Amino acid sequence: MSWSAPVANGVEITGYRATASPGPAGCTTDGVTSCVIGAEAGTSYTVTVVALSAGGASPASAASGSVTPTAPVVATEPPDTDLPLDTGDGAISSAAPGQALVMIGDGYAPYSTVTITIYSSPIVLATVTADQGGAFEETVTVPGSLPTGSHSFVAAGVDSDGNLRALRLDLTIAGTSDDGGLPVTGPAVILLIITGFTVTMLGAAMRSVRHHRPRHRR
Repeated sequence: MSWSAPVANGVEITGYRATASPGPAGCTTDGVTSCVIGAEAGTSYTVTVVALSAGGASPASAASGSVTPTAPVVATEPPDTDLPLDTGDGAISSAAPGQALVMIGDGYAPYSTVTITIYSSPIVLATVTADQGGAFEETVTVPGSLPTGSHSFVAAGVDSDGNLRALRLDLTIAGTSDDGGLPVTGPAVILLIITGFTVTMLGAAMRSVRHHRPRHRR
């Protein structure tokens, strides 16, 4: 937001406070006539401004025209960033299709929209609003159709200066039986158990036959 300085009439203006409606987003400056206000994508906002001085705050300005912000455009490729996206399980390197993961990030503009996307082909998993401190915590689910291999989770939004902020987590997605392999607890183990059981029973039956075999009389 930016605005024009009012006629001070001899009063020393020490700063400004801008407030968005609907709230609670806002910002306070030390005298400059612009600031960044975090806002939720898709919501229509107006803003009012008051001037601050040693004597207190001025009456609020008239409301600005309404503006509806949008979330950052989802990139076709994961951004090249070394800012880490955290999880509720700490540093992890792999996940499975269908697994729930808690994504944790911070450093965004307060009350702004953050989009969580998984790559290679971008799939938006969730949009979340950062809290008063610019942080978020959101549970997402790894898509069941995701192929085996390396993938990147990205949480993209804007920081308090209005610049793009992207956090990234690279993970290896483990394979499933649909990939041609069998999990350790799958049919292969059952087959081994059945085979062993059959051989054991066959051995017991052969011993039983030998035990009950008629003896030849001399």
